[in-house]
Amino acid sequence: MKNLALAVILLASCAIRAAAVEPRNAKGFIARGFERHIKGDQDGALSDLDKAISLDPGSVEAYYDRANTKVSKNDFEGAIADDTKAAELYPAQGGPDHPKREAIYLSRAQARNLARDYAGAMADYEKVLELDPKNLRAYFQLADLHSLKRDYAAAIAAYGKAIELDPKNAFAYSGRGIVEAARGDQDAAIADFDKSLALDPKSANVFMARADAKTSKGDRDGALADYDQAIMLEPSAPLDYVFRGRAKGAFGDYDGAVADYTKALELDPKNALAHVYRATERYDHQAWKEALEDYRSVCALTPDHQSYARLRIWLIRARTGERAQADTELAQFLAEKPAQGQEWLSEVGRFLLGKTGEADMLKAAASPDAETAKAHHVVAYFFAGSKRLIDGDKAGAADLLKKSVAGDLKGKQSYRSAEAELKRL
Repeated sequence: MKNLALAVILLASCAIRAAAVEPRNAKGFIARGFERHIKGDQDGALSDLDKAISLDPGSVEAYYDRANTKVSKNDFEGAIADDTKAAELYPAQGGPDHPKREAIYLSRAQARNLARDYAGAMADYEKVLELDPKNLRAYFQLADLHSLKRDYAAAIAAYGKAIELDPKNAFAYSGRGIVEAARGDQDAAIADFDKSLALDPKSANVFMARADAKTSKGDRDGALADYDQAIMLEPSAPLDYVFRGRAKGAFGDYDGAVADYTKALELDPKNALAHVYRATERYDHQAWKEALEDYRSVCALTPDHQSYARLRIWLIRARTGERAQADTELAQFLAEKPAQGQEWLSEVGRFLLGKTGEADMLKAAASPDAETAKAHHVVAYFFAGSKRLIDGDKAGAADLLKKSVAGDLKGKQSYRSAEAELKRL
């Protein structure tokens, strides 16, 4: 009898636990689905939210939560569809008073942004502001999308509205400063970074941004002081050393630049950007062996974005008596399908190999986007000038390198290297 009683108790306990675990209605499945989503069990969350919708096809919350879960699984189109359904349902379930009203459009805007439907995302953020004119998040996201389109005036205006709503928001000032710097107004950028730092004096990112702006203005001491402050705040951040190294290189401190890139790589041995900039610095000082090692590291670390490094490897080997080997290596690389976005650099490679002419290579640098075309031509003129230099045509090389520098894209590796070659010529 004692064993029988114990068995009955155990069975009752299991039944109670099962009842507690297994939901009985849509709200229960929504609650458990949300909990699973938060804990990272996206498949379990989807299963629960699917069940909730089957039980209550008019549940705004179920569609909204399922949209967020689908974003976590990179199903952006599915998320957009669910948010759209939620947007159709909520007006009949509270309308202006529905607690998810603005959140639905914010969620759909995020999914559209991730799906690269930038126009759709902007429309949703505008809808959020129509419903809630004081929504700072919507203003910040609109500013980012305007910046992405290089509509800097609109981005600055969006940050301005955010500042009107919250004059003590440090992020709003730093965001506007970044946009101002991007459009070339370094003085306005520095003024906004000053305001941001007055509100949040421990933001390493803003010190870095102000340092970059000061570097663009040629303010060596001010820039390095800001980089130093950022590193003091984040002594283990590799990118802080990378960007200080880049500034040191721009100001002519070769040893200091290389030391900073090396420190970044000590902190993060797989930091491809540190290898890129150290390679360029070494190339510009004709430390060929070391530059070659760095460019090979770039290729290993970024196999889908190694085309530019491959072209630099050809230049180094061609300049150090290994042109035949350089041709073989580059030809083998070009025989493979170039990664998406790298195709035009293949034309530069064919030019280096003598498979296409200089004029055709320069024509390949064209783009319907003016900024992209400008950047491509800085690169194209650098490689055209470098090849002429290798072939012994110093006058022709100088003319082409001057055209690369004329692009005035000081952050470009090709600009920096063209400028260094011209100083030697």
